[in-house]
Amino acid sequence: MHTVSLEGMLFSGYHGFHPEEEICGNTFEVTVHLEFEPGEEILGLNQSVDYEAVYGIVKSVMGKRQLLLEQLVQQISCGLKDRFPLLRSSDVRVRKLHPPLEGEVASCSVRQQNKY
Repeated sequence: MHTVSLEGMLFSGYHGFHPEEEICGNTFEVTVHLEFEPGEEILGLNQSVDYEAVYGIVKSVMGKRQLLLEQLVQQISCGLKDRFPLLRSSDVRVRKLHPPLEGEVASCSVRQQNKY
């Protein structure tokens, strides 16, 4: 089993339930860990996970406004599974940095782990 990770991908976005989040936006950090079974020999990207394709899937999802972080992690997870049939599990976390709360909060996050 191999694990491919992309950690600390940063995106600006307007995700959130409150109307001011659609106006002000925020910074989001996405981390994904993908486990896959490559088979006997890795000869190219079709026996592995293409980092550029992973980033493209995450970027595409993060570019479309959602009300909930749960929606973002679910869409990223589904997009990754659809693109990479070799996946055996995925772990996707989306963090909203400095969420607009009444007190000082560094981040809030949602994580989804899947076994395939």
